[in-house]
Amino acid sequence: MEVAHRGRSGAEFSVSSFSEHLDVSKYPLRREYCSVLPQSVLCRKKMGFPLPLGQWAIGDGARDYRNLVLGGDSPLCDLFDLHALKRWFEGGRLNPSDAFGRKFWLLANLGLFFKEVLA
Repeated sequence: MEVAHRGRSGAEFSVSSFSEHLDVSKYPLRREYCSVLPQSVLCRKKMGFPLPLGQWAIGDGARDYRNLVLGGDSPLCDLFDLHALKRWFEGGRLNPSDAFGRKFWLLANLGLFFKEVLA
């Protein structure tokens, strides 16, 4: 979905084209490597990159987040059935997809918000 905005001058512009047009942070790199990289790479739009959130969720790096979401003193206990969350997590551990990882990441952020802001 393209979002259009109207600037102070009254001219309408799209967020994505505005971002690409004023992408000055990449200008030095584009200038430096213009003789090495193909034009298609130099001029392409910004691209995202995949994050292996499913693997992260079950790995050692997320241990504290797992305790936050699934631990006995989890700030999420008032919102969710902790036993159901643990069953959901164990099912995700068997097939740690990125969709599972994104859901876990959202739960961890919600837990942090409750712990830091609402505590």
